[in-house]
Amino acid sequence: MGDERGSSHVSDSNSLDHHDNDDQSRTLDIYPLSSYYFASKEAIPVKDETPADRLHRLKSKYLFFFLGFYLLICVFSIGFPLFFINFCLKIEILILVLWLLKYSYAAYGLRTCVEAVILVELFKHPHVLLLQIRNCIFKLPGGRLRPGESEIDGLKRKLSRKLCINADGDGIPWEVGECLGVWWRHDFETLLCRDLPPRVENPKECTKLFIVKLPDCRKFIAPKNQKLLAIPLCQIAKNNETYGPVISGVPDMLSTFTINIVDD
Repeated sequence: MGDERGSSHVSDSNSLDHHDNDDQSRTLDIYPLSSYYFASKEAIPVKDETPADRLHRLKSKYLFFFLGFYLLICVFSIGFPLFFINFCLKIEILILVLWLLKYSYAAYGLRTCVEAVILVELFKHPHVLLLQIRNCIFKLPGGRLRPGESEIDGLKRKLSRKLCINADGDGIPWEVGECLGVWWRHDFETLLCRDLPPRVENPKECTKLFIVKLPDCRKFIAPKNQKLLAIPLCQIAKNNETYGPVISGVPDMLSTFTINIVDD
């Protein structure tokens, strides 16, 4: 693993020098996957599992807007080919999405999301825990903060809601560590990026990734409509097509850490 691109240095618990305080501060102890218990609970609604789901939700919520705009298009498009009408409908959807994003930003300001990077050991390699939706979408556990909510408290709330038997947790506190990195949405476009240019004074969204350290045992209770998977770091490195830019960038963010595999 130490020689693979985007991966962190991996050491054995017997070979780690605990006398170097600087090294200790950049060391992550991870435990075998077999140390943890996994089960499922009732499904948790996911707003936007796919772009099609998002479109369906928007159409349901703003039905009258869509119908009114659609009638206008039909009236003024009489005699035009079908592809022109479809093009106009796509423009309608884009206008609505941009309007909703701008309305949300005007009402609440910068949208902040927090996500957890949770590592375990399997086959002597570090793996990251990801939630999989519909066998095609991968997400780090976490979500959007409430107005006025702190990043640490918000992440703990999201982890308890998604990975514990109930939203109040299971009695074992979540140990949220340092922030690994921040991803920004400069404007109301769809893609997140690592860098925030100096010319961008008012970014619209940021996503912060935090290390969450696990104890040597814990129960993970994931919703039935989401799979909790352990994915090798070497598999997600630079794999933007499958995992997206944020998750595929996790190995690079961990490159300054020494991952210490703690044996049973």
